[in-house]
Amino acid sequence: MEMSVAVAVGETAVVAVVTVVTMAVAVVEAAAAVAAAEAEAEVAAAAAEALAEAEALAEAEAEAAAAAETTDRSRRALPSANNVLLVLKCKKK
Repeated sequence: MEMSVAVAVGETAVVAVVTVVTMAVAVVEAAAAVAAAEAEAEVAAAAAEALAEAEALAEAEAEAAAAAETTDRSRRALPSANNVLLVLKCKKK
């Protein structure tokens, strides 16, 4: 009888140890999942920031191109304006 009680106590202890180990593994897995989710959120935030910077850069490039086009048109128009002024000056005389 004492032997069966000892075996039962031993089996109960083994079950308890297995349960504790299983719970510890679950806790470690949950912590790893939380860490992975946090890392994923950081990557997503960095990607969103990079996208915003790329959009701002594209907008700045478009504005620079528009300014260059305006400058180019002004340079092309300047000789014509000078010619008109010369003609007007000549007509005045």
